[in-house]
Amino acid sequence: MESFWRSVSKSNGRVAVVRADDLTPAYAPDISGITGGNLASVAWSRDGRTLYAAGT
Repeated sequence: MESFWRSVSKSNGRVAVVRADDLTPAYAPDISGITGGNLASVAWSRDGRTLYAAGT
C-alpha cells in the first residue's frame, strides 16, 4: 500500500495529499461545497483508506 501524508493550508483551507516517499502531489480532495470556514482537523481512518476532515 502506498503511503500518503496530508497538509492543511490555514490561509486558504485547502487540503493537499502528497506521497510520503517524495512529497509529490497525490490528489486534492474536493472541498468545493465548503465555504467561509476552515478544515482545522484532518485525519486518516485506521485502515488508511479514508480521509476525514472537520472544522468551522
